[in-house]
Amino acid sequence: MLISVVIPTYNSKNFLMKALDSVIKQSSIDIEIIIIDNGSSDGTYQFVTDNYPYLKIERNDINMGSSAARNQGIAISRGKFIMFMDCDVQLCKDFFSKFSEIIKQMPKDIDAISPKIVNKTTGKLFSCGLKISSIYRVYDIGRNRTIDDFIQSIRIDGPNSCCAIFKRGCLDKIKEHNYFDEDFFFLFEDADLALRLKNKGFKAFFYPELICYHKEGSSAFTKEFRSFLCYRNRWYMILKNKKGLGLVMFILKSSFYDFPRTIYFAITNSYFLKALKNIYRVFKSKK
Repeated sequence: MLISVVIPTYNSKNFLMKALDSVIKQSSIDIEIIIIDNGSSDGTYQFVTDNYPYLKIERNDINMGSSAARNQGIAISRGKFIMFMDCDVQLCKDFFSKFSEIIKQMPKDIDAISPKIVNKTTGKLFSCGLKISSIYRVYDIGRNRTIDDFIQSIRIDGPNSCCAIFKRGCLDKIKEHNYFDEDFFFLFEDADLALRLKNKGFKAFFYPELICYHKEGSSAFTKEFRSFLCYRNRWYMILKNKKGLGLVMFILKSSFYDFPRTIYFAITNSYFLKALKNIYRVFKSKK
């Protein structure tokens, strides 16, 4: 088995058909598709079993989060490569034929690949991979640039999990308790994985030949809750990687960014106290 495509979904039946068809209608390639239905209440599971009975689908009773869903997918996958794909992503028709050519020619020490992810609504770039700064700010390379930008392969810190390809052996080597940290639930889990790639010397590259389209907004979470997850999960990533004096120095270094951000978050977000409690719990567990 060359590649396993793992697709988490939660109440996203209206997006899923186009995503699945964009994979199934590719030219012949040794592939398996694994869907993890995270407790959907919109008939997703029945829709898949009725219309795609030949696909693997696992069903959770509740929403376990995208991190847990991807870990489930990896556990039952057989591919040499693992591709994570959100349910609101559509692949270009030649995606896998170009992928087959890339892996024949790419250096053996490349362990992760980002395609060119295009925002389907705006037609602008969504991500050409992740860049993580020294204060753990996470950037999507190329965000809101034109689709004709970034025409050369470049090294990145890791791919955006919206559409990301990893060698199975690489995932096994950077695995900690799990592949994706399930404390994160959703958002920043790919940045956490990218940081592990970076810290352990694995290489990730962006390949512009691989193109897919991403329709934002399928997660069904409110803007306020997403803001809570972004704020909390960035601190999760910091606390996993910085301890003692190193953590103190990091906080001082990043204070110009984090202090005003925290004040704004405290004033505008009703989840502020919940975020503090969650962050303190992780801080205590990492001591």
